[in-house]
Amino acid sequence: VNAAREIISKLHIPIYDEDTHSGILRHIVGRAGKHGDLMAVIVTATKNLPHEKEFVKMLRAKLPNLVSIHQNIQTYHNNVIMGRDTHLLWGKSTILDAICLALYGDTPRLDGTLMEGNIKENDENKAEEEKKKDDNPKEANKKVTLKDPRQLMRKNTGEAFVILNFIGSDGIHYEACWSVVRAYKKVTGKLQPKSWKLKNLDTDYTYTSDKEIKNEIFKAIGLDFKQFCRTTLLAQGEFTKFLNSKDEDKAAILEKITGMDIYSKIGMKVYEVTSEKERTWKDAQQLVEHTHTLTADEILAKKKDIDDAVLQLENIKKDSDKESAKLQWIKKDALLGKEVETCTENHKQALEEVESDEFKEKETLVKQWNATIEARNWLSAMKNA
Repeated sequence: VNAAREIISKLHIPIYDEDTHSGILRHIVGRAGKHGDLMAVIVTATKNLPHEKEFVKMLRAKLPNLVSIHQNIQTYHNNVIMGRDTHLLWGKSTILDAICLALYGDTPRLDGTLMEGNIKENDENKAEEEKKKDDNPKEANKKVTLKDPRQLMRKNTGEAFVILNFIGSDGIHYEACWSVVRAYKKVTGKLQPKSWKLKNLDTDYTYTSDKEIKNEIFKAIGLDFKQFCRTTLLAQGEFTKFLNSKDEDKAAILEKITGMDIYSKIGMKVYEVTSEKERTWKDAQQLVEHTHTLTADEILAKKKDIDDAVLQLENIKKDSDKESAKLQWIKKDALLGKEVETCTENHKQALEEVESDEFKEKETLVKQWNATIEARNWLSAMKNA
């Protein structure tokens, strides 16, 4: 900022006066990247910046780390710092490019471009490249188009990368890394395929496939590449691109910027609950509509039917008790009949045993034993004497 002030003073660029609304220069805004890259934004009250080329040349000489110079136009008579229109005076909008490359592997400057063609590679190692083509025919068909983000790498460099640490809307910490190198990291080497990774710092898991990274980025940020670009460009003053967006894209972008998406979720939940309650009410209403209300005469008739049914139930119960008693008698008779049969059979077997010769012999033996009791007793006494 001090370097820009010094140059503005040397070039006698008029400072804007808030009271008289005269002058040109309103503000000087500087941005610094993690690795020391600088971006300057000159806010003016007019579209034309006097001594534009001299200013750019002198500022670049003062600041070797400067990567881009922008002019923002704020023509309204108010204290708003920046206006809607921003133009690139020199360099690249590396900060936005770097963020988009890390998150989406693409940049807004290349998105939707109508330019076609291929980037011409260096010829210093032509023999080496021709040998690679002979060894790998598929390599010969690979060309770097104007839409390829890899061609954003500065000239005379062998590698380029961007590392972005951020916290997603879900509170998870991430580290996104996009990089590209030339063969053997030489300035004259052929551009190699990009490397794109996303690391979940909370779980230490790294996503490596483009599909996984895109899905995880969308979950973490809630915006796809086009919506993110429109959101960022809207904040930078390119309001026209936002107006040309589709209605659904505008709504999604504004919800993310203002944090109003929570109200959409609440509205959806209210709608779901309301719909469910409405269905319940309709079902109850249909049930009521199909329910017939009885008259006084119908009520008396129903009561009489109930009384008759109660009396009939009592009679049935009495008959049932009688039948139950009969059933118990029948069961007891059957049981006694079986016992009679068993006793008869036992009596028959006893008679047969009494009439048998064996039984008669035993009976005779018992009679003789009983008849000789006295004699045996006398004989026993004689022996003891």
